[in-house]
Amino acid sequence: MWIVYLALAAALLFAGMVAFVALTQTRLLFPAGMAAANRPDLPASAERLTLRTPDGGLLAGVRLGPGVPSSDARPLLLGFGGNAWNADAMALYLHGLFPDHEVVAFHYRGYPPSSGEPSA
Repeated sequence: MWIVYLALAAALLFAGMVAFVALTQTRLLFPAGMAAANRPDLPASAERLTLRTPDGGLLAGVRLGPGVPSSDARPLLLGFGGNAWNADAMALYLHGLFPDHEVVAFHYRGYPPSSGEPSA
């Protein structure tokens, strides 16, 4: 009889884990809080950007100008971080790789300070 209780307990534990993952899947897949906690210090020359979307949402971003002014026009680098990256960190990373380019990076929807909800 104990094997039946063990099987029932295992089934209930498994069902509870599946229910937990199903209810929290968006938070588990899109760790917006972790990205918001990683806010590096930006240089004084950084410019904060806001973009209003057609559905009324707000996208927040950052612009870093070229480190050294040049006479020839360099292409603008547009960066979007990975799932748990902060746009400020992405802009600093790209600007470190390409210091003579202008860099713009935006926070995904639902990743503070952008509004909305992250989704697939």
